[in-house]
Amino acid sequence: MTEDRSPRAPPSLHHKEVAALSADDAAALDRMTEEEARGLLRRCGGFGGLEAWIAGRRWKTAPGGWAVTGELQGWQFRIDLIPAGLRISASAPGGSAPAAWVVTR
Repeated sequence: MTEDRSPRAPPSLHHKEVAALSADDAAALDRMTEEEARGLLRRCGGFGGLEAWIAGRRWKTAPGGWAVTGELQGWQFRIDLIPAGLRISASAPGGSAPAAWVVTR
């Protein structure tokens, strides 16, 4: 598994963008279940166990993925399905710009 650790956040996957995906990419989004997403996060091994912590939290269904319940030192997390796997977004305490990274299948 590889991760994109670039400092810039990738664009959000909006419903219009989902409609513009190829049929194979759209099908890939539909095929990943919450259980599979949790497994992918547990196996990725990046960021000192942060993904495993996220995998162990409760998730709420949200457009395009899931919102992670609770916080870690004030940070809030969201998981979006993307064709390559998952994009994790972390909202910083105090409203700073979010951090984002990709966990690939």
